[in-house]
Amino acid sequence: MTLMATRENPLEGAPKSSHPTGLHFVRRNPDPEGRSRGDCGVRSICLALDLDYDTVFDELRPMQNESRWTYSYGERKFCGGTPAGGLDCVVMQIYLQRRGWHYTSCRPGTKFNAENLPPRCIANQAGHFVCVRDGAIWDTWDSRGKRAKKLNGFYAPINPALWP
Repeated sequence: MTLMATRENPLEGAPKSSHPTGLHFVRRNPDPEGRSRGDCGVRSICLALDLDYDTVFDELRPMQNESRWTYSYGERKFCGGTPAGGLDCVVMQIYLQRRGWHYTSCRPGTKFNAENLPPRCIANQAGHFVCVRDGAIWDTWDSRGKRAKKLNGFYAPINPALWP
């Protein structure tokens, strides 16, 4: 019996990826208007949790507005005001914890590859969040890179049995 790819799992039956990360790339943009902007946090949440983009964006907006300033290396810096301008890491963590996900930090020097990630998660690369599921990264662009990238950590379900 041949397995057929579906919209939900476009890689069903696909051979293992030959990319050094061990991951495939699936181009997806959950933004209904197809916009490309600094909303990787929103996109990754939508794709990992199978949620509607506008709903997630609208739920994150007031949280982000309350946390418009972030502190980096002792300096106060504006983080964008809306989830499209770069989602504050604290806002993302609170949002995902409310949905039964937790953050795991990686040891310094951990590489972004399939061996270091659970089957469904949101990977925290340096300056970018990306959905990982079904053996692939799901995003508007291919962030696997040509050289090994750092993996700062990842968000994953507390109880993976609740997620397909």
